[in-house]
Amino acid sequence: QAGEAAVTTASEVQKLLTPDFDQQQLAEAYAALPIHSKKELALTGADLIKAGVRPGPAMGKALNQIEQRVVAGALPNELKSCCRSQLKCLKIVCECVMMSM
Repeated sequence: QAGEAAVTTASEVQKLLTPDFDQQQLAEAYAALPIHSKKELALTGADLIKAGVRPGPAMGKALNQIEQRVVAGALPNELKSCCRSQLKCLKIVCECVMMSM
């Protein structure tokens, strides 16, 4: 995946800049992330459309915010837990759209 390649490159550069840099710790932190790509999100654009969200830039921004929340551990990457109902799904999307403005 592109993310893994970027982490490897960044790790190699950092090792050159800081000889005592712990490449293993960075690799472990990356491996521990809940997702490594937006494609791994449990919640998709199709799910948002089903919940009544219109496709467009706002939906893209919402998905970016959701991805960031999942990576940060603030939102579980489980469709059932992050969207138990259409109303909750819309609330999450609205919050994410507002955060991206």
